[in-house]
Amino acid sequence: MTSSIIQPPTFPTPITRTGKIARLPRDIRQELNSRLDNGEPGKDLVVWLNALDPVKAALSRYFDGRPINEQNLSAWKLGGFREWQRRKEAQLRLIPHTSLSRSNQIQPESSLNPTKSS
Repeated sequence: MTSSIIQPPTFPTPITRTGKIARLPRDIRQELNSRLDNGEPGKDLVVWLNALDPVKAALSRYFDGRPINEQNLSAWKLGGFREWQRRKEAQLRLIPHTSLSRSNQIQPESSLNPTKSS
């Protein structure tokens, strides 16, 4: 009898993104993606991003201090954000399979037949 082992999804090698938002620290990009996913308006997100010191530092380093604008956010939504959503969805689909496979693992005999203490 062959066993079917569910393998985690593989992802193509991501494109190295070089836009303003892609150059931001990972934790800020994660927070931005969560806020986008929750439907926060783009204008509010642009104001929030441009007020953050790590964003100002990245923009100064890579983009002569030019602030993030709504066009930058729109481009991120079509690229980096969509990639983040696909990864998140794939991880959520994997969770039920992972917990099912753990519940089907063979238990040690001692846990199935505990001995009574005298």
